[in-house]
Amino acid sequence: MPTLEGAVASQSVSEKLIAESLQRPTKRKTREVMQDPNAFSWEHAVQQLKEAKHKGQTIIISNGHFALFHAGHSLSLEEAREVGVEARADHNTNGVALLVIVNNDAQTFMKDPVKAAAGNAHDRALNVYGNTYSDVVVVSEAPVGDTTLTTDFQRLANEGLIDENTIYTFHKLLFGVI
Repeated sequence: MPTLEGAVASQSVSEKLIAESLQRPTKRKTREVMQDPNAFSWEHAVQQLKEAKHKGQTIIISNGHFALFHAGHSLSLEEAREVGVEARADHNTNGVALLVIVNNDAQTFMKDPVKAAAGNAHDRALNVYGNTYSDVVVVSEAPVGDTTLTTDFQRLANEGLIDENTIYTFHKLLFGVI
């Protein structure tokens, strides 16, 4: 009967190197992130995404307001990750880097002033960061009055982070909420 050790031993050296290079980065502790005013900055996100792309990871992009973070939000992030895994030939979950763009305070206020009062963008980004499915979280740089992601996608394109392998996912209406 084959053993796990036998399966690992039968991997080629290149397969082992690829598997090791596709390990998801270890997330920082919540307290560290809470104390870091740049934790959800574009500079930090771009650095993480460039490292992920260099390792051969597929970048998946999702976005939302994430006001009053709930199970439906978590499910949508899980599904976004699954889309990326299915798009990869190796179906390796570690080969996916999920970027979540949290809409800024002005965007959230324009959509729903009541939910906007429940927490600022940094707090909402922290909730998303704490979710097991997210890898990189950033707050949108869209200017006041802009409810689109054009500014954010242009930033990603300018940094060379959008290519034919980049996938954008959006929330599905689950249970009539999100």
